[in-house]
Amino acid sequence: MIGLQTTRKMFAATLLMCGGAACSTVTGQGMVTDRPDFTESAVTVPAGYLQFEGGATYSSLGGDLSEVVVGEALLRWGVLDRVEIRIGGPSYMSVSNGGTHSGFGDGSLGAKMQLGPLGSGWDVATIATASVPVGDDEFSSGEVDPSLIMTAGRALNETLSLGGQIVASWPTQGDDREFEWGGTLVLGSEIGLKMGAFIEVAVTVPESGTAPIVGHAGLIYGLSDSFQLDAHAGIGLSDTAPDLFIGVGVARLVR
Repeated sequence: MIGLQTTRKMFAATLLMCGGAACSTVTGQGMVTDRPDFTESAVTVPAGYLQFEGGATYSSLGGDLSEVVVGEALLRWGVLDRVEIRIGGPSYMSVSNGGTHSGFGDGSLGAKMQLGPLGSGWDVATIATASVPVGDDEFSSGEVDPSLIMTAGRALNETLSLGGQIVASWPTQGDDREFEWGGTLVLGSEIGLKMGAFIEVAVTVPESGTAPIVGHAGLIYGLSDSFQLDAHAGIGLSDTAPDLFIGVGVARLVR
């Protein structure tokens, strides 16, 4: 489905925020989330804790084509010191282009290993994920699609943080498996004790065709050390990227 494939390529290769890169030090809170930016955090959930993250995003893909994604669920379970298991739930997706098509996308299973902090002050982590083809036919690749991420982040000073990641993925397109790679760069800033903001650039380079590039920004509000709200929006910087997307989300840490 046109538009849907564009959105999937963009979001699946680089998804979701507050990377320890941008926001672990931004709000001054104890919780570090992987949303709403595309840059994954470079730290893991503490051993023995569960962290739930989820949200919803509206994307305008040009002309009458638009998409709504509800769910974006990610359960992060700290199983060991610096090791977490990641379970992504199927999101409900609705695509409009004259008519409306809706259904559930695929889920995912993965793990994150924290390698830092390094002596230079950088937090570093690697993430391995594979999609689980449980979605409806129109929204599923029908195959197990792997991806690898190397992510890093550090505080620049008391109020600014910098992060980024490199992504390699092997999505199924029709009957073929292709190779994609990409990356992100994100800058976070503290706004008071409970609020943070970020700006970000993300790019995905497909095996063939033009690379989608987006500019992205958002706000994060920490209601407590274990409860976070977010709002974010972005625009396409290339012809194959969504024209506009806007979303909201929530994260909760429990033991």
